[in-house]
Amino acid sequence: MNISVEIGNRIVDFPRQLKKFCESCLKWPHLTGASIPQGQTFYFCCNFPRTRNRVHRTSLPHPAIASSFPSTHNSSGCLIQALKMTAFAVVFLIGISLLGCNCRPDGAPKTACSSLTPVHSGIKPQRESSPYSVSVTKNGNKVRVRIFSSVGEEIEGFALQARSSKDRHRLVNGRFTTKDGISKTIDCLNGKENTLTQVNPTPKTEIVTEWLPSISLEEDVVFRATVAKTFAIFWTEIDSLPVRIKSDVPAQESSRSERKESKIQKMYEGCFESKGCFGTPGNCINNQDCLVLLSYTKQNDDIAFKLNGLLDNDEYMAFGLSNDPLMGDDNVFECVKRKGSLVARQSWNDGKSNVPRRELPRDSYEAAEFNGYSSCQFLSRYVTEANGKQFNLSNSTYYVLLAKGPMRNERLGYHTQRLASQQSINFTAFQRIDSETVSDAVKVHGTFMLTGWVGFVTLGMLFARHFKSAWGSNTLCGVKIWFAMHRFLMITSLVFIVIAFIVIFVHKNGWNFQTSNPHAILGCIATALGLIQPIMAIFRPAADHPKRYIFNWLHFLVGNAAHVIAIITIFFAVNLASSGLNKDFYWVMAVFVIVYLLFHLFFQVHSWSAERKKNNEVKMLDLAGRGGNAAQNGAPEKILVNEALRVIFLGIFAIFLAVILITMYALIGVA
Repeated sequence: MNISVEIGNRIVDFPRQLKKFCESCLKWPHLTGASIPQGQTFYFCCNFPRTRNRVHRTSLPHPAIASSFPSTHNSSGCLIQALKMTAFAVVFLIGISLLGCNCRPDGAPKTACSSLTPVHSGIKPQRESSPYSVSVTKNGNKVRVRIFSSVGEEIEGFALQARSSKDRHRLVNGRFTTKDGISKTIDCLNGKENTLTQVNPTPKTEIVTEWLPSISLEEDVVFRATVAKTFAIFWTEIDSLPVRIKSDVPAQESSRSERKESKIQKMYEGCFESKGCFGTPGNCINNQDCLVLLSYTKQNDDIAFKLNGLLDNDEYMAFGLSNDPLMGDDNVFECVKRKGSLVARQSWNDGKSNVPRRELPRDSYEAAEFNGYSSCQFLSRYVTEANGKQFNLSNSTYYVLLAKGPMRNERLGYHTQRLASQQSINFTAFQRIDSETVSDAVKVHGTFMLTGWVGFVTLGMLFARHFKSAWGSNTLCGVKIWFAMHRFLMITSLVFIVIAFIVIFVHKNGWNFQTSNPHAILGCIATALGLIQPIMAIFRPAADHPKRYIFNWLHFLVGNAAHVIAIITIFFAVNLASSGLNKDFYWVMAVFVIVYLLFHLFFQVHSWSAERKKNNEVKMLDLAGRGGNAAQNGAPEKILVNEALRVIFLGIFAIFLAVILITMYALIGVA
């Protein structure tokens, strides 16, 4: 039984079992009046240059079908398809950057303790009413808390806290019970086990826990939850009804807990009034959950600096005085914890390296530990000298660099936390200091540049270098398949690169290169070389032109130079304070470069090997007197096997590239 399809003004009959006409086909966009069973898809092929609707006859089971197609030329069809492919790729990569991972698999981080708001690639909470509810049942001092959905929605992620009913920004300390494989607790805002979150993103129908207050109190408490249905869909500020808590915590235990909270709160007392304060992460002073807090105040002819923070053994917290928000030529003071004791030191940032200077005399600073917090306090004269450079704290302003990290061989290791002030600071006043955070524009710039250079350009170069013979004489959109893919990938990459370039220039208000880091200059060079490539391609001579080799060499050299410079530029981005990247990004980029070069080597060796075997077989057949026809008859099968192997490895590399990109997006903070 045949299926009749109207194409233009002609009726064409197809065998029902025909699924597609040839290997390189696209869906036919203009099927009309078709009698096609539900779910059946038909395709058209671009297997000849200068034709659109013609089918490659040798690929059809019935030659009569091919003759049924009109051969009228319509070059716009394949162009439209190419544009659709480009648009799909853009949307697909943006989708990966936004939805490239599930809810945070190991639960809410401590940075979300105050707001209970997930940082999911800039995705905002849902505005409509939540399908989830929080119910409470009191049993003595204990409160049974249940998170559920009355409409059957599942829960991938959640965070739960007890808050004061009168001031819902204030956390009420208490301990939650956990369930293996479902929930765990984290310590927020200097409490213990006072926040409940998920262990993994496995869908759950409900969350049940019990809460017991750890301090004496008599007030109304609500239980506030954030619930994520998926990575991109979540609700915040889901509150239970208030429940009256009259705690019977033993006086001794309650007193210890209250004293602990009181000491920690004193760290923040007087900030921006009687003393200056600067802490990391950003906005931690308002939330009173800083990992490192620097405070300073005037004492006669001195400035008293105090560092407070959570330190483990062989860790440091430090601040630097700098003329700019970048690392280099900075006077650094650090508090180091080693073998359970605290030591204050002074060092100097020589470029990107920290050089130890001296350990401060023990009677020149005060060191203490309380409730897991470490503190170092020392005095600095208004006018001091470090490394031959004068620092005048009374008449000059300086940027503050704040950092925390591990010690490495008695030297400051690479920081795990860092923050720079957005403006220079007058240390004789106590104005509020804004911290430098990674802007959305910088994240867009980084994401799009990585997508363009690491994603599309890398694949496009592999197609051009190693796959010119992979699909034989088959064509796509009037040209060979390798060239169609190469052109599509390179044009798409250029779209991403240009957008990223414009975004960062707008964000920076034009060119304001003020650092020794060559990232900006190299980025401009790589982008310029990338823009030259399509211009050269437009004016390239014909394939049989005697000067064509000049274009081939220039296209090869400019393209590879642009790619290499772009990869080097990405490495330099890690050292930019505005990027917010840590050293893990180095390792991800290094893995990408190594694997990329290995695949290049594999494809090249495989091509040489296949060509050598082919030539040897032809020679042996000639010597045996069997003639060229026998060689030609056996060659196609071996060629197909070799090309199929290369295509399979290309697919493996594409999967690897997707994983690398998603990892990079996560390090940037967009996934």
